[in-house]
Formats: sequence, C-alpha cells, structure tokens
Amino acid sequence: GGPDGGAVGGELLEKEIALDVSMKIRDYLQEQGALVLMTREDDSDLSSKNTRGYARKKAEDLRNRVKVINESEADLYLSIHLNAIPSNKWSGAQTFFYGKYEENEKAAKFIQDELRRNLENTDRKAKRINGIYLMQNVTKPGALVEIGFLSNPKEAGQLATPKYQDQIAA
Repeated sequence: GGPDGGAVGGELLEKEIALDVSMKIRDYLQEQGALVLMTREDDSDLSSKNTRGYARKKAEDLRNRVKVINESEADLYLSIHLNAIPSNKWSGAQTFFYGKYEENEKAAKFIQDELRRNLENTDRKAKRINGIYLMQNVTKPGALVEIGFLSNPKEAGQLATPKYQDQIAA
C-alpha cells in the first residue's frame, strides 16, 4: 500500500487487489469467530510520514509490519501478494513458507490445497522460500500467498472480479 503499488498488470495494481482479497479473507475468518488484525485497511503503508525516499519508506514499512505481527497475540499471519513477471505464460496461485516453524509448512500446504480445490486452475504446490525479510523476522507461524499472476492477461482479468476474489478468499 501507499507509495509501493507492487506488481502491475495493465491498469491493475497489486496493492488494490491484495487489499480487496485480504478484506474478504478477514470477513470469512470473522464470520467463523476469528479475531483478525489487519496491517492495513486502506491504501497506506506503515512508514512514518516524515520518512523520505522510497527505499527508506519501504524498509520502515516492512520493519513495522514485523513489529505489528510480533507484538500481536496472533496465532497465524498471512501475507497476500500477486505475481508479475516478464512472461505472460505463467499463472496460478501459490503459497510459500519459511522453514522456521513446522506450522508454516502445514499452513502453506493447507492453503495451497484449498486454492487448488476452489480455483480449479492450478496444480502448484506449497514451496519453501528463503530471503523474505518479513518471513525471516516474524515470531509467529504463517505463510505468504501469491494469489495469481497480473502478467497473465486471462488471470489478471479474473483477479479483477469480485466473484474470483471471493473464490480465492474462500
């Protein structure tokens, strides 16, 4: 959010679709009795208004997201993203986990299985990943979920629709 729009696919911005899907996930979880803490509920980041420079704002935002997660009483965190790469042939949602906690792999595999079942358009599997600042520094179990590719025109069109976003969130 804020100055970091993330991945781009035509007119679509990662930060907008990720927030829409995150709000739907929040609503589904709250309907089931979960207490959900969002790190953002609008087009903003967690950096100080006084911080200057894109790189500094992004670094401060990430540090503050880690702090919010670590200081919370959360049992699990989810980090929702969208992919975009130079080739338009790739598609499909995929979850990633960091090997720090056994629960990370379990959560990522469970979410990936649900994405495969609900979306019926991917055979991707949950994958271990290293080098992601947030995942390496949080003290709670969780997963990173790439909900699709904005660089794939067909999938980008789906990602823009509330119906498909509901399928992802479910």
